[in-house]
Amino acid sequence: MPDDAATGPWIFDAETLLALRLEKAHKALEDRKPHQALVEAEELLEEDPFHLGALAVVGRAGLEMGDAMLAAEAFERLVDADPTTIEPRIGLAAARFETVDFPASLALANQVVAAAPERAEGWYYRGLSQQRLGDTAGARVSLERAHAAAPDGYPLPKSVGARTWRVVLKSALASLPGPVRSFYGPVPFRWENLPEASRLLATDPPTSPFISLLLQGAPAEEGDPWTQRPDRAVLFRDNLNWPPGNVDTLVWRLRQALLAEAIHWLGIEDTEDWLANSPPPP
Repeated sequence: MPDDAATGPWIFDAETLLALRLEKAHKALEDRKPHQALVEAEELLEEDPFHLGALAVVGRAGLEMGDAMLAAEAFERLVDADPTTIEPRIGLAAARFETVDFPASLALANQVVAAAPERAEGWYYRGLSQQRLGDTAGARVSLERAHAAAPDGYPLPKSVGARTWRVVLKSALASLPGPVRSFYGPVPFRWENLPEASRLLATDPPTSPFISLLLQGAPAEEGDPWTQRPDRAVLFRDNLNWPPGNVDTLVWRLRQALLAEAIHWLGIEDTEDWLANSPPPP
């Protein structure tokens, strides 16, 4: 006679259920579904507010969704819980950089490279923070160390000439949908290497230091945003060219940035088709 336990409903203990949920969260991250991963992790934290695995998922999901404040909170809790583990410290260095706290990111990256000099991520965020804090020579050394540790993941920056950037801008504008191209028609463009911290901190939450384009000015509360255009559009060469790309890649990146900023300015909601019509170059 078969055992009833073999044919009856499966019963999992609480620890097994938590492990299964954490596995689902990790799978969602692997599938590039950070919102789904976050939901799974938050449900885990409802069961166990100190679940370190769930906090790590929240941190990673926050960075992938562009919610650096959420990521920083999660990684801070992980660092407090386990000060000796490198991964949370790397995550917190990334989150602090994204929240424009460059000194804090640099301090954390220094801790990482001191404890684990083989980790490219530590050198990378050290170099980025040094760059934003004005230490150009130190940044170059750190980014070279990141490249030496992981050449494929952290290629060295490459310069792009002014003539090429003019071609990139002209091609990106020409590739936009007609109404958006007309919107940008009278807007003056200005090239800079990187955005200043003060501009990034002018928003709440701060704007990502990796942004490729900022529109200066603000649409009027009343009136037509299609005709009340930005004062200027500021383009950031170093962010557009990271990681280094060929002309086609630069054109695609700039097109996406121009489109995203116009959509935000104009208050357009249904944008999925516009963004999907231009897949990234191979």
